[in-house]
Amino acid sequence: MTDFSHVTFVSAGAGSGKTWRLTEELEHLLVEDGVDPARIIGTTFTVKAAAELRDRVR
Repeated sequence: MTDFSHVTFVSAGAGSGKTWRLTEELEHLLVEDGVDPARIIGTTFTVKAAAELRDRVR
């Protein structure tokens, strides 16, 4: 059985703040909750969005 209780799905139009929302969620998981980065998967649909997310989280 697969547990999806910790899955966050963000779907919205261009310029609506998806990357900001994901960045905030990742920061909370890493800093506040102390989650090991190796246990997090962040997925985007474009290379540009992935690079922006990576740069913001660093």
